[in-house]
Amino acid sequence: MHRVFFGFEVRAPWEDEVLQGRKIEERYRHVTLAFLGNLSREKIEELLKQIPKPEMPLGPCAILDHTLLLPESHPRVMALHMEFLDERVLKFQKVLMQSLHRLDLGSDQAVWLPHVSLCRKPFSYELWQAHFVRLPCYLGSFHLYESVGELCYKPLWSYDVPPPFEEIEHRADIAYCVHGKDLQELYVHASMALAFQDPHFLTAWPCRPVLFSLEELVMALNEQIAKIDHLRGCPFKAVSFHGEVEACRQNLLKWDMIVDV
Repeated sequence: MHRVFFGFEVRAPWEDEVLQGRKIEERYRHVTLAFLGNLSREKIEELLKQIPKPEMPLGPCAILDHTLLLPESHPRVMALHMEFLDERVLKFQKVLMQSLHRLDLGSDQAVWLPHVSLCRKPFSYELWQAHFVRLPCYLGSFHLYESVGELCYKPLWSYDVPPPFEEIEHRADIAYCVHGKDLQELYVHASMALAFQDPHFLTAWPCRPVLFSLEELVMALNEQIAKIDHLRGCPFKAVSFHGEVEACRQNLLKWDMIVDV
């Protein structure tokens, strides 16, 4: 029998050096969508033929916006709440649960609380809370995980979800290949990429201007940089007026963002 659950891997610029407790390694950090309990290999193989897949061209972004102690009655886990930037994951989780219920699987939780667990008892919540900073994140591949003990979670099955941005090599500066369905989504994903370098960039968030050109997109990003620099200082000088927006797979756009530092 395998103790299994469905979830997305979570990618973030983790800042948890002050965490005291039994840490979950970064490679195992995830957001659980549905817990299934103990299933046989045969049951798992049959299940995977029938569940819906997350038809997402890019991994959804979210903000890890506040701390959680779970469960509330007898806390054993320190976690971060996830606030998604759109409703794709919320809708998919509902569809997944409906599919599992038709198969007489899945828990009966009434309200889904999206979160990523960081460590288990013993821990110092006060110390962690004092150092907490909101973090950007995005979801990676969708997995059927097996809990194998010692805070290890092994994917038994995976469905690939491409990242919204990827760091690329560039001499002396920071650079990202950013993807999106339109200029507005390119702007959001570019902002999240910058926040991966400096999470304090989220203090200028949310800001979603209506954009009609790459030049306007770059100007909007540089306005954010100027705001952050005025408030607390910023490691970026400016986003370069560089490159072009290009069409790529699945009707997506891509842009190579160069950041002067």
